[in-house]
Amino acid sequence: MSQRGRLTTTFVWEDRNGDDVEARLRVIYSATKGYPDTWEEPGSPDEIEIISIAPVGSEVEIPLALYTDDRLLGECHTDWIEMQEEAREWRAQSRRDDLLMEQSHEA
Repeated sequence: MSQRGRLTTTFVWEDRNGDDVEARLRVIYSATKGYPDTWEEPGSPDEIEIISIAPVGSEVEIPLALYTDDRLLGECHTDWIEMQEEAREWRAQSRRDDLLMEQSHEA
């Protein structure tokens, strides 16, 4: 099952003239959790696919190569991992809050 994520980052790339371009980008991506090897099947790594890239506060041309740029895909993957960890922490805190509420009602 894939999830969508949104990342805003400052990114530098080389334009077609060989000049560095630096811009704030809003990236929307799709992420699918991988799975480990089993006896029957080889595993699969997490998959990240960039859906859209838009400049923030500037008008720069976004080259198609950014959609498959390993550095930008890596930033999206890191963002997705952090988003999953925050969700786990929130669920754990919610469970702790529920247990405390139950205990206070029992007293």
